Amino acid sequence: MAGIKEGTSLIKCGPCLFDGNTVEPRYFCVDCLEYLCTECIRDHRRSKSSREHKILEEEELPMDVKLFEEMKKLSDCTKHTDIEIDQYCPTHDVLICRYCLQNDHELCKGHSDISCVLEEVSKYKNVEEQFNDLQSKCKASFTEMMQILEAAQNEIYKVQKDINDFIRKLKHNIDHLRKDIE
Repeated sequence: MAGIKEGTSLIKCGPCLFDGNTVEPRYFCVDCLEYLCTECIRDHRRSKSSREHKILEEEELPMDVKLFEEMKKLSDCTKHTDIEIDQYCPTHDVLICRYCLQNDHELCKGHSDISCVLEEVSKYKNVEEQFNDLQSKCKASFTEMMQILEAAQNEIYKVQKDINDFIRKLKHNIDHLRKDIE
């Protein structure tokens, strides 16, 4: 914890620094890529546009925002910077933003919101997992059934052998009785 405190002295609250004040941050907004102090986080959470942003608290404060910057670049449109990708165009098999959809893909059919596509993928993964689980259970049941069948066939063989032995003994006894009678 002491290492985090020492590291935070190097970073400052972004909005306060903009106003010329140097205040130690207690929070970090992943969406804005900005450090925030206790006073600024209240305003950040009150604003409708930033209310749903992902906030990291003091013990999670990153000392380097490069990883978050790279992650943000991956989710932003390559054509319209700072606009998040939120649509999928199956015609061109690309992820696009709302402006790309209006300008370049309005005639494409079947485009959908990424969240819906992700839900479908999630459902598919779940179904696929259930299928694999069911397939494993079927294989196990088949193996068990084959073992039971083999054991039953062995028992049938033993019973047939016992019957044949009994018939042989019976014939032998009948033959022996015939000889005694004659």
